[in-house]
Amino acid sequence: MSQKETALNKLEAFDRDFSALLKKYESENPFQRPPAITEPEDLEQRLSEGRYLLRPCGVEFRSDMSGQYALDLFELLLEYMPEEGDGLQAIQEKFISGEVDRFKLLEFIFSNQGPDIARIVRQHGLSFDLMSMFAVYYGRPYRAHAAKRLLKDVDLKLWTAGYCPVCGHWPSLSHLHDKEGNRHLWCLHCGTIWPFKRLTCPFCLNEDYQKLDFVTPETNEPYRAQVCSKCKRYVKEIRTNLPLDDVPFDAVFLGTISLDAAVRQEGYIQESPLNVRYEDPEGNELLLYRQQRGTCSGGSPEDEIE
Repeated sequence: MSQKETALNKLEAFDRDFSALLKKYESENPFQRPPAITEPEDLEQRLSEGRYLLRPCGVEFRSDMSGQYALDLFELLLEYMPEEGDGLQAIQEKFISGEVDRFKLLEFIFSNQGPDIARIVRQHGLSFDLMSMFAVYYGRPYRAHAAKRLLKDVDLKLWTAGYCPVCGHWPSLSHLHDKEGNRHLWCLHCGTIWPFKRLTCPFCLNEDYQKLDFVTPETNEPYRAQVCSKCKRYVKEIRTNLPLDDVPFDAVFLGTISLDAAVRQEGYIQESPLNVRYEDPEGNELLLYRQQRGTCSGGSPEDEIE
């Protein structure tokens, strides 16, 4: 077995074990006070207007789950990323000692406050890349739980934007079904999958095929990247005949780092995993102000997810 095949098998094992870890907490409500939710028709109205559904204001997290899940996640990451052991253990030690407040960190993650996460990294001398990865996977069960409830009676065909209809993050992967030709985008942060036009840039919605191209590995693999010369951004893509539920998205995302490097060498921009598309067209400042003070519009305590 080649070194590449061994690495891929390892990532697929990580994908399976991480899925099992999520399933372990799936039946539990991770929130002390969950995100607000409104009637399906109101949610569909938001989708038709290009406004994603998750509103983080006033959310409170269960103390017992936030601690135990973090320990389980650290154990899993250390098992599959032994080469990053020192960096991961540094984050773990700050976390266990309380120097990094897990509730504050969850608040920052869930409210998409990337600058505050970066401040924690600088303050404690941690690895930004490893903290970003930990933050994404630490927030996943909370966002996935909210996504499942929010999308229960909602038709995602109403959504035409390239950012996630639940949490607003830019897509981490595109999936193209080889036989049917259908394209879907996948969100690393909440696991949401939504249909999207085949020849369109998810970032700037450019449909000019002359400004869209693909960067494909030299080897005959099902991975490539759709690049856009208009906004200089890209999204990695996997082409398979697998049903969406059987695609190991996390394994593909983590296992195509060399493709990221090749695309960046071509001059295209790799979005930080913490970047999010803010709703307010005037900029990020107003939304962050509202999030930090729990004054986001829409919804009420009576409208919360059960």
